Amino acid sequence: MQVKTVLEDVQRSNYSDITAPGIKYNLDPYIGCEHACKYCYVFREQFLKDPDHGSDLWGDFVDPKINAAEVLAKDIKNLKRGVVLLSALTDPYQPLEYNYRITRSCLEVLLKHQFNVVILTKSSLVMRDLDLFTRFNKVDVGISITTDDDNIRQLIEPNSASIEDRIATLHNIHRRKVRTYAHIGPILPMNPDTLIENIYEHIDYAIIDKMNYISPELKEFYQHNGFGYALDEDYFKSKEAELHRIFERRNIQVW
Repeated sequence: MQVKTVLEDVQRSNYSDITAPGIKYNLDPYIGCEHACKYCYVFREQFLKDPDHGSDLWGDFVDPKINAAEVLAKDIKNLKRGVVLLSALTDPYQPLEYNYRITRSCLEVLLKHQFNVVILTKSSLVMRDLDLFTRFNKVDVGISITTDDDNIRQLIEPNSASIEDRIATLHNIHRRKVRTYAHIGPILPMNPDTLIENIYEHIDYAIIDKMNYISPELKEFYQHNGFGYALDEDYFKSKEAELHRIFERRNIQVW
């Protein structure tokens, strides 16, 4: 698809609750996401009333913004400087990025103008662009890790990378002296000690977020698979507090 704009000011949009600190702009290279995470609020909020996608299942469609880099190169010349997030409503490194390379093309534009960038993804494909990250004045690369249990990951994030792959990705990027963070959100059933023990040496900070959307279907799915308790507000609060305590013991800043 062709687009007319690609950068959105988060203060003038629906993204004001983005948890990454200091974000001014959001850039989504794609509409839709192949990962099909069962907790994703984006589909319900953005597409259920969309005549093109209202009957589709989340994960069944992706629209690449083919001209995103071209539009960005034109618009960025007149923009106030600010931190750009890739991405709030999609994964910038989902499988289609292997072929389309829209995320990389947009990063090349941002690098040319030295805009600060924050990446958020579940994919090891992000390592492909290490050559660009090392040339930015400031870039933070975040990996979303929602649980330490890959069986739960397979149930709830069926088309995403394994937990092992995500941890390895953090390790490989961090050792190249690129700032990294773990996005623990939403908090799925987990052992916080195990999770943090596996990642703390590979990150500069962490962001913790709870479940943003609980549909009747998601509630039924959780209950059917034996962890309905994890949707309770008290569960989120207790796990969040536990994660904070353990990260602080490891001298990891938490947002």
